[in-house]
Amino acid sequence: MLAYWVYLHNDNFDDLDWYDSAQQALILLLPHILLLSLLRRLKLLNPWFYEHGLELCLIRCKM
Repeated sequence: MLAYWVYLHNDNFDDLDWYDSAQQALILLLPHILLLSLLRRLKLLNPWFYEHGLELCLIRCKM
């Protein structure tokens, strides 16, 4: 499904190449998925940080 979405997003309606679309989806979406997963895990560790006298502060900057 993600490969097809990337295919439609690129406005290239010539010939659907599933391998190429899957590669582009991987390049486009994997960094975001990994980052969100990491941030979620860090958020779950907040109580542990507080127990050890630490504070985890994540700041997001939009450009």
